[in-house]
Amino acid sequence: MSVFKNEIYKNSRMREFLFFFFIIFTIIFIFFELKNGRYWQSDFEVYYKSAKRALLGENLYRPDEDGFYRFKYSPFSAYLFIPFTLFSFTYAKYLYSFFISLLMFFNFLYCFLLGSEILIEKLKNKKNINSYLILVFLFSLLPLGVFYVRELHLGQINILLLFLYIYSFYLLRHNNNMSFFILAISCFIKPYFLIFLMYFLYQKNIKAVFLTIFSVIFISFIPLFTYKFKIFIEQNYLWFNELKIEIFRQGSVSGDSNISLFSFIDRYFPISFNNSIIIKKMFIISLCGLFLVYFFNKTKILLSKNLKIFYDFSLLCLFISLLTSNGKSVYILLLPSIFIISSVISKYNYFLIILFSISCAILGLDIGDGGIYTKWIRTYYLLPSSGLILIICLLISLKKANSNYISDPIPLSESLPLTK
Repeated sequence: MSVFKNEIYKNSRMREFLFFFFIIFTIIFIFFELKNGRYWQSDFEVYYKSAKRALLGENLYRPDEDGFYRFKYSPFSAYLFIPFTLFSFTYAKYLYSFFISLLMFFNFLYCFLLGSEILIEKLKNKKNINSYLILVFLFSLLPLGVFYVRELHLGQINILLLFLYIYSFYLLRHNNNMSFFILAISCFIKPYFLIFLMYFLYQKNIKAVFLTIFSVIFISFIPLFTYKFKIFIEQNYLWFNELKIEIFRQGSVSGDSNISLFSFIDRYFPISFNNSIIIKKMFIISLCGLFLVYFFNKTKILLSKNLKIFYDFSLLCLFISLLTSNGKSVYILLLPSIFIISSVISKYNYFLIILFSISCAILGLDIGDGGIYTKWIRTYYLLPSSGLILIICLLISLKKANSNYISDPIPLSESLPLTK
């Protein structure tokens, strides 16, 4: 097996292919955006403006002045965009587009590394290794291409969030405590990291919980470098107020703009709890929690420790997409799940192929906001259904990802044709 590993890890063709693919795609994307007068980067403009305000110690939260495109994240998150303020916005948005694509490159890079046990087994009888890896990459990217393009168009931060999650769990796999600091950073962008804290608690990993919470506390005080203490407190209060507004905004279970699992269940499986939305949501979350426990137990029995981390992490990211309702861009977090299924699928798994194709079709064809197909997807809440189908696919893939795969960890020095 060691000889085989050296055979697939000795070159960097796949890494170079990934890198140049995203660079060239970004150049082409920017060209057509400029040609069509659509290179807006509306969300990035908010982050850029907020970074400048943070440097000057000014108020970040100005709903009356900024209108719809206003800053709603933590004070610390504005600091993440300070490097872009070295340039005018005209040039900064070009840099941010390439930055997003670079993050996508790393997202795929770490997916290949986290899923290396699957790939080694699948590549045993493959003559053209790089061709197979490229197919895995394309099958993983195509369903999510529309969300990637949307991130580039608006300059959003979901790909950054995905990178923080993937890199954190990659470090966790190698017992690096920086994992928890990286995860803590994600908290200040969107508080989805709570689902990972619950995972650590379930795993009885008290060290992970402690280090993550400690990192959150430490990072939260960084804005004191440019803010006086009183203003610092006010800014955090305004941030919590924005969080409260966002929670109440998502409180309505129904509605075309709500594409969460809650809306899907309300549409097809109406459950009455004396018209209490909170109780209904808690019931659904409890069912999700029970399923997560079942899945984690299955991965513990069937998979090696390293592969279990990747499967568990993928499902957690999938549930983040299902349980949030603040826009379809968050479905970019399905990448790890789609990557796993693309890696294990074969021409003999007819049922898995059919299910996976249906899910990918729903995701990949959701182009634009005003098309007939898009309206159809929203009317029938098909995006959540694609996530549910992926869960079934993950369960099926578990049967193929048991003792057939190697159980020894991949050394950091032996990373797929991607890191040398």
